[in-house]
Amino acid sequence: MRLHRMTLLSTTLVTGLVVGCSQLPASVPGASQNTNQALVVPASTAQRGNIQQVVSFSGDVRAKDQITVYPKATGRVETVMVGVGSPVHAGDVLAELDQDSPEIQVLQARSNVEAAQAKLATVLAGPKEQDIQSAQEALAQQAAKLAAMQAQGRNDDVAAAQAALSAQQAKLNLMLSGGRPETVTSAEAALNSAQQKLQSLQNGATEDVRQAAASAVAADTAQLSAVEAAYAALGGTNAADLQSLQSQADSLTSQVSAAQSAVSSADAALRNQTGSSAADVQSAQTAYDQAQASLSAAQAALKQAYNPPQATVAQAQAAVAQAQAQQAAAESNQTALEQNVAGACAPVPIGQAVNQHTNPITGTTTGTIMTIAAGDNSTACGAAKAAANAAVDAGNTAVEAAQGQLDLLRRGGTPASQVALQAQVASADALVKATKSRLDAITNGGVQAQRSQLQAARDQAQSQLNAAQDSLTVAVARLSAAQDGTLEAQRKAAAANVDAAREKLKADQARLEQIVAGPQDEDVQVAQDAITQAEQQVALASQPSTQQEIEAQRAVVSQAQDQLRKAAQPYTGFDLEQQQHVVNQAQAQLDKAQNPYTDQDVQAAQAAVDQAQAALQLAELGVRETEVVAPVDGIVFDRQVSPGALVSPQSPIVVLIPPSLEVDANVDEAQLGRVSEGQPVSFQVPAYPDQSFTGIVTTIAPAIDQKTRTATVHIDPKDVGNKLRAGMMAQINIVTSAQPNALMVPREAIVGSLSPNAPATVITLDGGKAQRTNVQTGLVSDQYVQITSGLADGQVVAVGNSNGLNSGDVVVPQLRTALAPPGVQ
Repeated sequence: MRLHRMTLLSTTLVTGLVVGCSQLPASVPGASQNTNQALVVPASTAQRGNIQQVVSFSGDVRAKDQITVYPKATGRVETVMVGVGSPVHAGDVLAELDQDSPEIQVLQARSNVEAAQAKLATVLAGPKEQDIQSAQEALAQQAAKLAAMQAQGRNDDVAAAQAALSAQQAKLNLMLSGGRPETVTSAEAALNSAQQKLQSLQNGATEDVRQAAASAVAADTAQLSAVEAAYAALGGTNAADLQSLQSQADSLTSQVSAAQSAVSSADAALRNQTGSSAADVQSAQTAYDQAQASLSAAQAALKQAYNPPQATVAQAQAAVAQAQAQQAAAESNQTALEQNVAGACAPVPIGQAVNQHTNPITGTTTGTIMTIAAGDNSTACGAAKAAANAAVDAGNTAVEAAQGQLDLLRRGGTPASQVALQAQVASADALVKATKSRLDAITNGGVQAQRSQLQAARDQAQSQLNAAQDSLTVAVARLSAAQDGTLEAQRKAAAANVDAAREKLKADQARLEQIVAGPQDEDVQVAQDAITQAEQQVALASQPSTQQEIEAQRAVVSQAQDQLRKAAQPYTGFDLEQQQHVVNQAQAQLDKAQNPYTDQDVQAAQAAVDQAQAALQLAELGVRETEVVAPVDGIVFDRQVSPGALVSPQSPIVVLIPPSLEVDANVDEAQLGRVSEGQPVSFQVPAYPDQSFTGIVTTIAPAIDQKTRTATVHIDPKDVGNKLRAGMMAQINIVTSAQPNALMVPREAIVGSLSPNAPATVITLDGGKAQRTNVQTGLVSDQYVQITSGLADGQVVAVGNSNGLNSGDVVVPQLRTALAPPGVQ
């Protein structure tokens, strides 16, 4: 806090020089007015010198500034480097804060800079070749898919769907047409037959009926013997196909043995190598050409197996469709026979015999009816049903076989045939290599050529051995498959025929016995039941399908139509639009891969680098700001924190006092007019009483203090030895004006009141007489007064108590000794 002291009201006058004079008495008491007696008067001469007019005040030495240092960051204080009174220089570290978090931020900012620079490098590098290639491949794939979709359905799919639709439509038409006329007629005939059978039972059998029954038994016995003989003939292993496969396996076994012998012979020839011949060049060339042709043929066969001609595939698909249609017809005929409304199962009139034939593929039955006295068609119906069942089984087998052939054709044939074709290619390739080696060896000639020829022959023999072994493996596999499949199926079919013949013979024998025994009550009841069932079959034959079945079949036809439409045009306009959109996207991806970055991307990447670098600089600044440094030179006036304290930018750390000081004085209002900026100043402090310090007035307060009626004057001191300290009290002398080479007299020479720059009176002592003289004063110091007019240089004036002197008094001047004013010669 500044201390204000009252300004001394007295004015101190400083002189530069003192005039030297003789020591005289200060006064002559009781001086007489008698002119005859001279008075001794102290006197001094008017001389020239430098004179200064000063104003004296008391003031204080104060610091110009007081700086409170704050941290720029928030953190915990780790170290305080200074204490109270410590001198510091600008840039010195005053305190350090915890740096862990800022340093982590610097590391993160550096990583961000590296990432941004890497991104910029990627952008500047432009497109990647692998990205362009990948985009081109994707575009080509999607464009090919679009072209395939625009081509719509394949012909084989459309043909298969059309065949399926035709089969289902035929089935629906059959159901809608109601009972077929022949089926209705057959059902009605069966009803008549049942009625006649009842009548026949009631009337008894005739001789013709007994003979017909006996003939049927005899025919059945002969048929049984024939199928049993056929079954017995299939019991061995002499089937033609098995014999052919066995022969092939035996032949390949012989080839393997021959190839092994050829390998052994070649090895022996290599061991007994003698000489060489160039005559075999043409033979070797021919063998090589033939091997090349064999390799090309084998490769073409293998390629054709995996890529069959379209005509072959279409033929196989047509076979599948035909088999499916035949299967559907067989199932329809089987259903009609099961319902006893068609074919041999329809009742026949008494006295008629049925001569019929059932097609095992289509299931249709044809024949003639011969009128007889009485008859029964149960045996023929059973045979027809068995034939229909066989036809259904045959249809299923045919469908499976046709589908299997189509699948094998699409897969490139059976595994065995694929292995065989691949083995042929390998064998042909090995033969090409062997004949080429032999040709090269013979062409080169010499012993080495002969050895190469032998080695080529050995390699060819080994290749033939390998091929023969592979072919033998395939043949054995095919023989095993045939033995486990075809022959067993034939035996099963023959056994089924034997069982059917036995059942037929048993039924005919029972019928013959019944005819001989005559009608039984249970037979009559059976005949009556047969009439009831025949009546139901007539109704069923008239309308064999229910409305629910017809609707179900219509749904099947509708599905087949949908499948045909889908096969003909599997893709809709929407699908094509979607695929075109995919192609456009693939093209856009290719364009992007070829030009992945725009100028804006480059600018953005560069801006990201600049931003990351700015963030790094900011983070590094944060590390630097953990050090609290001195802004200026100075001395620590106060330390306000200790290590461990948590501070923020609002927390003061230390207070500094800069080394620059000033002296302040409160000047009275009445003397303020004598003080102005730039005036020189001298002052003393109690700490150094024998030393005078100098300075200059820098500023004057613009306002007067209303209480003290003073204004503060600021002085810039010159403290070369840095001896001054803030708070010292100073006695100040301000030079308000100065005049060099001025005419001066002592202050005691002025008679009456004295004011600067005003008229005054002095007593001159010229010629031994006193004379009152009016003069004009100038500057006034504490010892001298400047005389601006009224006196001349060297003129003697009275000093001391000269009020009693009058003009004309006789006087004796007594000059006093004094220091000469500066500048006085």
